Amino acid sequence: MALLFLFARPRYDREGSNNAQECLYMLAMAEYCLKDYQAASETFKKYYQTYPRGQYAEMASFYMGESLFEGTPEPRLDQAPTITAIAAFQEYLEHLPKWQNERDRTTTSIQLAG
Repeated sequence: MALLFLFARPRYDREGSNNAQECLYMLAMAEYCLKDYQAASETFKKYYQTYPRGQYAEMASFYMGESLFEGTPEPRLDQAPTITAIAAFQEYLEHLPKWQNERDRTTTSIQLAG
């Protein structure tokens, strides 16, 4: 079923259409569920940049960081992707604190530190 959304790519290019936001977000989620974390992070970023006040903006910002985090190699190999993921989570926490309560933000920070 997730593969169906990979064919939705041409539909989201029309920003004026009613389904553009949803199609782009669903494409990003499909890539995430398929564990294509690099593509998912790029699509979530595109969604957030295109629709910063969109229906799924908060989730896109969070999953952009999550995708970057999930796609990082072992820290002993290269720490640059880990630093990028932490920066994405930090931006999420700074710009959208109303979305999560204090307990959830603390849990995310502890998981990244551990």
